[in-house]
Amino acid sequence: MRPARLLPAALLGLWPLAAPADELALVIGTGTYDRLPDLPRGEEMAEAVDGIAALGFEVRALSDPSAAEVAAALAAFLDEAGDADRLLVALSGRFATDGTRSWYLTREAAAPTLFTVDARAVSVESLLQVLARAPSRAVLLLGADPEAAQAFDPWLSEGLG
Repeated sequence: MRPARLLPAALLGLWPLAAPADELALVIGTGTYDRLPDLPRGEEMAEAVDGIAALGFEVRALSDPSAAEVAAALAAFLDEAGDADRLLVALSGRFATDGTRSWYLTREAAAPTLFTVDARAVSVESLLQVLARAPSRAVLLLGADPEAAQAFDPWLSEGLG
């Protein structure tokens, strides 16, 4: 499902949870890559923040960010996540997987290998650990290219594990 269609469906699912409280959302969309093929419409996730904000979320949104910008946004998100009543993380762009673990590739990512993927990528499993501290109050949305099938090396391919 394309990110533009995924987000409204997920927002409808969150609607009954809307209440005055501390809600925090991190939305990152990457469509333009420096060394990987661009992903048409990948940045649209970051453009859909109005609907999330209307649900009471304080939204941090990045469109086509660098690895340093993503790292800074994640650090700020971690600092605030412990005090939030609800958490939402939405990522749209290219992903890499070894079949078990998955990484969100930032704009500057080159074709990763199993031992270099973390340099300019975000571990989806690490995000899940953060969100797991808010059971029944956290959502992770991933917008990936369902037709991506590029093999980066013998142990790593494009997509989600």
